Amino acid sequence: MADLERLRIEKPERYQAILQAACAEFASHGYERANINLIAERVGVAKGTIYTYVQSKEDLFLQSVEYAAGRVIAHIKSRVSPKASPDERMRQFILADLTFMDRQQDEYMLMVSVFYGANFLYGRGKAYLLVAMGAYREFFALLEDICADWMGRAALDERGVSAVTMQVLTLIESANLYAWANPDEPVDRIRDADLAMTMLKGGLGPLSK
Repeated sequence: MADLERLRIEKPERYQAILQAACAEFASHGYERANINLIAERVGVAKGTIYTYVQSKEDLFLQSVEYAAGRVIAHIKSRVSPKASPDERMRQFILADLTFMDRQQDEYMLMVSVFYGANFLYGRGKAYLLVAMGAYREFFALLEDICADWMGRAALDERGVSAVTMQVLTLIESANLYAWANPDEPVDRIRDADLAMTMLKGGLGPLSK
């Protein structure tokens, strides 16, 4: 294990390229059907080279999920300003999630498939579940903090944290699904974020005093 970690540190660009290729393969085919040979071909290395960075196919998958989750969180955090107004922070979160999908589709699709299709694509292995839960814990903690700031902690608790956060995510996913279903239409993420905010304010706005 020490040798694997040393190589990842010494050659981070190669390791990142492997993880990016693995994200694309696992997102497209799920764990069982994913092909290590195809991942190696994407990177331009021999199959054996992959196993100098990871212990096994399962290890590669778990590393890929953690990598994708880290990319999503880093992207959102870099675009949500702690100094912005509550409204603007919520809008920034929505816009950041939408733009990540456009720019990093493989990582985004892996996270979506992990969240929505875990039992079908990846099974119920304990190691997988721990990684999947960890990957989303920070994401939902960030969204909960933004929701609490936006509508007030008392209002959020009254309506239910899970209900509110899932409604925010549903609006984001709806915009993504529409874009995927209508590839000939121009994508306008600012419009999508503004529309999501309008819908949230209409259905979830702060309690009137």
